[in-house]
Amino acid sequence: MTAGLDSIQTLIVDDNRQMRHLLREMLRGLGLRKVEEAGDAIEALELMRTMPIDLVLLDWAMQPLDGLECARMLRSAADSPNPFCSIIMISGHANRGRVREARDAGVNSFLVKPVS
Repeated sequence: MTAGLDSIQTLIVDDNRQMRHLLREMLRGLGLRKVEEAGDAIEALELMRTMPIDLVLLDWAMQPLDGLECARMLRSAADSPNPFCSIIMISGHANRGRVREARDAGVNSFLVKPVS
């Protein structure tokens, strides 16, 4: 295990419970132990106001607030709970336009579903 990974506080935000479970298990396999989950972006923002989060794995396609808007809020809202956390966007659509849009919203990295 890489030193320090077990101290990274991670948040998985996806409206699909099975995807959250899959991502949690993948993170555990990498050595990340402090993993929280949220079923939508609003729940994620509320959770981030109660605990420090270092890394957010954020699904793009969610309702009522999508992952792109959540990333924008995290980066630039006056009441952002953590404008400097790392954000990895997860989407089944990875055309150049979407990747650019995510980058412009402040996303650090982009993973395409299905994730393995």
